[in-house]
Amino acid sequence: MSIYQALPSTYEAAQPLLQRALQETAASVLPLVSSRRRPDPPRNLISQPGSLEALITWNAPIKFNEVAGWRIYRDNEGNLVDTILDPNSRQYRPKLPANTATAFYVSAINNAGLESIKVQIIAKANTDQMVLTGGTGGTAPSPPPGYGDEPTGGRGFLRQ
Repeated sequence: MSIYQALPSTYEAAQPLLQRALQETAASVLPLVSSRRRPDPPRNLISQPGSLEALITWNAPIKFNEVAGWRIYRDNEGNLVDTILDPNSRQYRPKLPANTATAFYVSAINNAGLESIKVQIIAKANTDQMVLTGGTGGTAPSPPPGYGDEPTGGRGFLRQ
């Protein structure tokens, strides 16, 4: 049986097939038409300093349905350092030298790869806040004052 023999011979018989073809074509073309626009940029960027890193967070644009992900740039708008392909993930944690301000730019991208304008944020890290105290190369810590004569283990007894 050829393809031509399977086609309906009357308009009435072909009408359901034509309507289905038009609906399927429209469903596949409409998302492409809407993605030809650049998405809106992210909003409300905030940078919080951490120990030799920063946490950059942002809010999605109001028209969030056309965002497919985010691009992160460092130092200038041409130095792409990361692409986040989860539109619900709205944070970035870069490692930074202590007390050095660094410019980052965040933009939204859509399924067609079009990009919003880039929004700048200045991030700064604190010095390394991890402090190691006490200890002499693996020896057990000494007990707090006043506890030297306490019994140890589960078989101790109470003194009256």
